[in-house]
Amino acid sequence: MGFGAKQGFPPWTPGFAGGALVIPNPGWETGGAGGWTLTPGSSGGVCAVSAVDPRSGIYHLLLTKAGAGSQSYAYVDLGTYNSIPGLIGQRIRFSVYGKAVGTPTTDLQLQITYIGSAQGATTVTFTLADNGGVYKLHSVTSVAIPSDTTNIRLFVATSSGGGGSWRVDDMTLELL
Repeated sequence: MGFGAKQGFPPWTPGFAGGALVIPNPGWETGGAGGWTLTPGSSGGVCAVSAVDPRSGIYHLLLTKAGAGSQSYAYVDLGTYNSIPGLIGQRIRFSVYGKAVGTPTTDLQLQITYIGSAQGATTVTFTLADNGGVYKLHSVTSVAIPSDTTNIRLFVATSSGGGGSWRVDDMTLELL
């Protein structure tokens, strides 16, 4: 496999046939952020690419909870990689494999946010609790993309709290 490839996933995975919808660095196989903004929470939170416990390939995203009132999170703006006007009125599904490690006292959150010129932002959030320490597939499905959407942001985060961590790997984005 070439650089960034893993078990059938190229480094830029098309969400559907024709490659009109992409998510950058879906398995973190670039070994770095690869288009994502990584933000560790205050008070010791971590948001980093790690090779400690991937679901597949070499790397995964590691999120540890931060102190009270803080989040560790990663996000990407899809407008950098996709033509947003062609997606108006459609729905998307953002899926990740997540694994809780240690004793998480917080949840992992997945978000799809539509950023528009008039309405501000519309957000759909899915929160998952401790999943028993094994990688499991989790998804959030959007509402129809509003007509004034200028960008779509995908967001993966821990909520505030302490203890434990989450591993995130093998993300996909589907047009429904």
